[in-house]
Amino acid sequence: MNGGDEVYLAAHLEEALGEDGRVAELGLHVQVAGDRVVVSGTVSDPEGKQAVNDVLAGLVGERELVDVTDVAGDGPPPEERL
Repeated sequence: MNGGDEVYLAAHLEEALGEDGRVAELGLHVQVAGDRVVVSGTVSDPEGKQAVNDVLAGLVGERELVDVTDVAGDGPPPEERL
């Protein structure tokens, strides 16, 4: 797969995420590099993260799917100052 094909596939996968009602997340980014597909961005909850994986798993074929999305509010609570 050449660079142009990778860019086309990444755009197609981003479009699929944007059109799937299970995902409902803006700002997700997909990169394709050879046999690896990497999705990044922030989802609102663990169910959204699973939905992203479900949508992409059916479209990436034999490529490795790497999910580096963050779940909003998944980090340590903010420090409270009095």
